[in-house]
Amino acid sequence: MKKRNLGILLLITLLLTSVWGCSQKSSTTEPDTSALPKATSQPEESKDTAVTSTDQKQPIEVVYYENFDPETHDDRIDYNDIEKEFGPVPIDQLPDGITLGALLPDLSNEFWLMAEQGEKAAAEEYGIQIDSQCAMNETDYDAQLAMGEAMIAQKYDAYILSPLTDDCLTSVSEAAQNMGAPVVNGLGQQVKNANTFVGSMNYSTGVAAAEYAKQKLPDGGKAAVVMGQVGVSVTTARTTGFKDTLEGSNIEVVAELPAEWNAETAMNLTTDMFATTPDVDVIFCNNDNMALGVVEALRTLNKVGDVIVIGVDGTSDGYTSIEKGELTATVDTFPYKCGYYSVEMAIRLLAGQDIPRVVATPMACVDKDNMAEYK
Repeated sequence: MKKRNLGILLLITLLLTSVWGCSQKSSTTEPDTSALPKATSQPEESKDTAVTSTDQKQPIEVVYYENFDPETHDDRIDYNDIEKEFGPVPIDQLPDGITLGALLPDLSNEFWLMAEQGEKAAAEEYGIQIDSQCAMNETDYDAQLAMGEAMIAQKYDAYILSPLTDDCLTSVSEAAQNMGAPVVNGLGQQVKNANTFVGSMNYSTGVAAAEYAKQKLPDGGKAAVVMGQVGVSVTTARTTGFKDTLEGSNIEVVAELPAEWNAETAMNLTTDMFATTPDVDVIFCNNDNMALGVVEALRTLNKVGDVIVIGVDGTSDGYTSIEKGELTATVDTFPYKCGYYSVEMAIRLLAGQDIPRVVATPMACVDKDNMAEYK
């Protein structure tokens, strides 16, 4: 009996020891984390700055420059220095699904069509989506504003705005930044509260045209200016740059024609001018579109090749006219590249880079002698 009780006691002791050992072993087992969300790796410098989702965006402080002038603004960098200063375009720091909204002027003007093509090419290159809209004509201010307001409702990650007038899209820019979307002012007129402006320096284009005129007319002569929309920054800067550079020279500006960016208007005003001022030697046009209208006027007057005609923009139609010996020269502002660069700056802003207020893009005065370098 005693032996039996002792056996039972030993059996109970062994069972208790086994249970205790199992419980000790389970307490050191690693927890199962397979059901938890996995952390995603991200470059250290971008964790606090890169866009992650629409819901997580913080409003951007809106800064309005009443007398904003890209030519003289102190927070400025040349595009060619961007990569040296900020590194490659940081597309890898952004999440998938980035979408940009772009608003342009009238695409019947080839300059803006080329800019849009550049924007779309950059978006494809960097694997992002871009939705573009454009005004119906160069004076469709209210409609462009309405388009901008509708685009705000789409909540794009960033916006590229190219307004018809300097203050046309200011409210759109402010609304975008209030919801955390940076704004690139791509070429054209000024968005005075954008985060950065990307484009050529308009006063300098006028200077380049005047220097070309002085080179072609060493003995002097008479000049006319065919202007875009009177009162907007692009028209004022290009015209002023041309006139200032001719001051003190033997070339006199005798006429200023307000053609409002329209080729037909430029043609008619030029025809009328020659009825009263037949000895004009050089005509500077604020864009290639109007310059081609001037060429048509000269054609009807049998003056093609006799009068120097200088445009601005570097459109393919302008280059073709130069090849034919009609348009004399264009100050090429490379609109395709500017559109491409605008998308790059939007990506950099989304990645948290502190891009300067002005990104100045290249330009070149192109005629038949050097066009092979740029075409």
